[in-house]
Amino acid sequence: MSDVVNEQIGAMRDKKGYELAIAIEKLGKKGNSQVIDLLASTLKDEDEFVRYKAVEALGRIGDNRVVEILIVALGDKSEYVRNIALEVLNNRTVILQHSNTKNRCLVNTCVKMLENDNTSVGMYVAKLLSRIGFCALDVLISTLRDKNEI
Repeated sequence: MSDVVNEQIGAMRDKKGYELAIAIEKLGKKGNSQVIDLLASTLKDEDEFVRYKAVEALGRIGDNRVVEILIVALGDKSEYVRNIALEVLNNRTVILQHSNTKNRCLVNTCVKMLENDNTSVGMYVAKLLSRIGFCALDVLISTLRDKNEI
């Protein structure tokens, strides 16, 4: 890792809240894939602004490994974090390269978002689902069928 990245990682150690979020933002601007695990660990922080900035920073990293982490972030307790994760995933072109299992997990998470969030999220979820393709269609049909049987 570069000295600048190491310095920023060191600066994060004692920070909390807003200060940590700003440190994450600076680190994310580098787009360095070596900090993926560090950024992923901050998604467990109690401060939603920290988690929001971590998702934003992960979105700046071109490495395909972040897609799975972003899918997990779609289940965050904060609507703001879920929405930025959805936006970041919509801006990525690597989603279709993932296996059907990962896409199925993403589709299931999106379906849950449609059930639990306000309608403004629906547009972003629909866009993301359309990028996944037939896997999304199969899961959506299955989900709708299950709901109709209840």
